[in-house]
Amino acid sequence: MPSAALCLGNGHVKRPWRAPDWLVAAGVVLSFVNAFLLGAGADVWGKGTLTAGIVAILLIIPVFVYRHFIQDKGVFPANMLADLSPDGKKLAEPKAGMLPYVTLGAGFAVAAIGYVIFWT
Repeated sequence: MPSAALCLGNGHVKRPWRAPDWLVAAGVVLSFVNAFLLGAGADVWGKGTLTAGIVAILLIIPVFVYRHFIQDKGVFPANMLADLSPDGKKLAEPKAGMLPYVTLGAGFAVAAIGYVIFWT
């Protein structure tokens, strides 16, 4: 399992401490447990709380579209990646492919399962 630093293309940067792979894997597993509990406790404060939260989250999409495609003309700022490479070297191309999107979908599915189990 590659570490998160390798996925970002900064594996060459020296660090004072690097988390062992088992600890990173445990964090991944616990994040899915947290997503399940998020779905399970979604409507504790009343019916429709989850729906209101999803709507609030989705409101940022038009803001991103406006800022990126209209204001910035579809190009990210040239200095955007400067903070991601502490040694000044160019970042490598991302190697994860579709994996981040699959992971987001899986997190959403796990939260939905928690919601269905406890609220339907």
